[in-house]
Amino acid sequence: CEKAVQRYTKTLRVLERPIEKAAKMLQNFSTSDPLFPFYSRHGAQTLRLGEEWTTYYAFITKERLAFLRTVHTNAQLTAGEVNSLREEKHHVDTTSDEWLCYMYHVAERISSLVEDTMLNALNRFEDQLDELWLKANGGIPFLSFVLQLSKGGSPMYSPSIETLQSAITRIINDILSYADAVVRFDQAPPHPPQDSPSIARCIQSIWATINHTLKTATDCEELFQPFVKRFGTHGTPTYPPIDHTTALIFKDIHKDLERVILECEAAGVALRRLPASVNLRGWLLLDTKPLRSSLAANAGLEYRSAIEYIHKVVETSLAEVEAHLETTTQHLAPDSYKEGPDTGSLLTVLGTIREVKDRDEWLHDTLNILQPTLKLLKSQQALPAQVIADLETRLSAVPTAWKTLMRRVSTVKHEVSAAQDR
Repeated sequence: CEKAVQRYTKTLRVLERPIEKAAKMLQNFSTSDPLFPFYSRHGAQTLRLGEEWTTYYAFITKERLAFLRTVHTNAQLTAGEVNSLREEKHHVDTTSDEWLCYMYHVAERISSLVEDTMLNALNRFEDQLDELWLKANGGIPFLSFVLQLSKGGSPMYSPSIETLQSAITRIINDILSYADAVVRFDQAPPHPPQDSPSIARCIQSIWATINHTLKTATDCEELFQPFVKRFGTHGTPTYPPIDHTTALIFKDIHKDLERVILECEAAGVALRRLPASVNLRGWLLLDTKPLRSSLAANAGLEYRSAIEYIHKVVETSLAEVEAHLETTTQHLAPDSYKEGPDTGSLLTVLGTIREVKDRDEWLHDTLNILQPTLKLLKSQQALPAQVIADLETRLSAVPTAWKTLMRRVSTVKHEVSAAQDR
């Protein structure tokens, strides 16, 4: 068999030349870049995984197929020469055992050639990922995808991790499809080139690199988990209804509201410090801006809800205090009981005195709550300065009005007692 191969190799140069040409072309092709073959030629840019990548890869595939058709044509030349030999143009007995040995040798050469081409291309693919990783600080990532907040309030990749894995799988499968670029002879070796253990090991190594990159993405996602847990959903907190008892209820939830405000404020600062994008091993960019923006928006919504609620509490409670002071002052006016022993007027005055006494503790508690609450509002600078100034002016007037009212109550007690004696 070996002698037959040597004899036909020397005498059938017309058959050897196309094989050698195809070998040289495939060898040159395998050293090019399978993932980024036209990256430099068309200008470095980061492509969003999805439609942008699909369009670009379709372009790559078109040029690659044009090249492989040339290789295919050379393989067809070989097949054409075999047919001419079968037509006995070269007076070869194509049914002899020697010829079958030579055909097996040719098929094995082509199979080995394709296997080397695939292996070189896969190695180049893996080397390119590592090269870009080493140049991460100055290089431009080739692909990018987004980390965002799902409707359910959890982190979500868009496109999905599965889409990225499918893109890598397609690249690998396209490299493995090089085996289809040459004509198969009937005497082809029993094991296709893509089943080679060397190719299997190389693919396994590529996936190890890819999975390590995706693990880096998961680690980056973990940075946002505390904020996702706290601000993943955007429901507005439910607070007690605002009425004349709000200030007293507010006494119990004041600390909680203060905690909410400080948490939201701190979250906004911390989120701004987290990266807007992360370069994953150089070749892949993870865009985290959508997730960061959504979490910041939810924190801001909760912050504004708390501020608005506190503002309404201050406004309502302060208005209630002012109304109480105004009403009681009017009921204790001198002309309401000095005209004579009017039983109705005296009873009104006595009821007002009792109300002042009964609501003394309520008023003090309300003031003790409103003062630090207004101070909290002012410190946040979330409301217009004039609004805060007006509230401060109104609140500062309450203690003076209250002291004046209490002096009036003391005076009225004596006057009412004298009126009753008359």
